[in-house]
Amino acid sequence: ELMSTGQWVRQDLNFVTNHDRNGVFHYLGTRGGTVPFTNPARSGIVKVSLADTSVIGHPEDIVGREPWNVELVTSNEPGRHIAVDLGAGRKLCVSHYTIRHGWSSSTHSLRHWELQGSNDARLWETISAHAKDTSLDGAFASASWPVQSRHCYQHLRIVQTGRNESDS
Repeated sequence: ELMSTGQWVRQDLNFVTNHDRNGVFHYLGTRGGTVPFTNPARSGIVKVSLADTSVIGHPEDIVGREPWNVELVTSNEPGRHIAVDLGAGRKLCVSHYTIRHGWSSSTHSLRHWELQGSNDARLWETISAHAKDTSLDGAFASASWPVQSRHCYQHLRIVQTGRNESDS
């Protein structure tokens, strides 16, 4: 469920399957279904940030619908994260989320992470935690998880909490 005090008021976004057209980034990228999709980070609707300086790829691709072979790699250290700011006045009540492994082989797959939410980008609440999760096993593998979110959030991030599959 997306809530906004601006242009959009309240919108129910019902998950069906990985990469369907029902998610928040598709909704924002189509301005509520009124225009063809454009990446909402590239058009300035949302902001994507990384806690890493050694990155291969373009962080804004995490909210896009670009081809499956778009790579994004960060260093393999616990505490690294990628975050999305939905923008002032927008909050998302998370019911499901999808991650796609951003590498062209099964190596370096994420295994330990948390989905976290915040409304000020300083205090974070864990929405979902994963340890030794093998769901993202394969080149550009994707998986989705249902979650029980207690609140709605303006900021969301994926935080790596342990080493990747390759331990490299």
